[in-house]
Amino acid sequence: MRTGSETSISLAGLARIEGVVTAGGKPVAEYTYEIEGIARRAQAVRDAGGKFVIERIDPGTYTVRIRSAAGLGNAKVTAEAGKTAQVAITLAGATKVRGRLVDAAGQPVASTPVLPMPARPEGEHGSFSFEGPPPTSGADGRFELEVEAGEYELLVLGGTSGPTARKRFTAVSGQTVDLGDVTVAAPAPPPASPAPK
Repeated sequence: MRTGSETSISLAGLARIEGVVTAGGKPVAEYTYEIEGIARRAQAVRDAGGKFVIERIDPGTYTVRIRSAAGLGNAKVTAEAGKTAQVAITLAGATKVRGRLVDAAGQPVASTPVLPMPARPEGEHGSFSFEGPPPTSGADGRFELEVEAGEYELLVLGGTSGPTARKRFTAVSGQTVDLGDVTVAAPAPPPASPAPK
């Protein structure tokens, strides 16, 4: 715009999501929801009827994820401007994933972050985010985490050098996945400093 000129700006209406969370046919009174989409938001909920309301969000398609002591669940919902989208989410038992990080000699690799990333088809790119620090392996190299049912790729994080190991797996609700030993590559050495002249 030029100084002194005029223009008009159209304001888009905001949307709203209402939902209810159940497990075993009964409302879940305490849980945390997280929405992923055009906007991100997370909040703890306490409601005897298992209900939640997400106000004033940008219109678009969102994934609503629920985590509670009763289990995990998620659903996709499309929120339209000026309207309230309804969603019902039934929780299922979490899948436990465990394994052990080892080096090339079979020795335990301790205090190393591991992250279960939803698997994507070959060649497809996307983003993935998580709240807080990822789980890490113990002194014996063993790790354990919980995920929803689905296809995943375990990433063993190696700082600025990127993942030092990857392993795909399928999580089935209520079952335990044992990945066994996961061999971690040695981190790449830092680039050599130029020789003094």
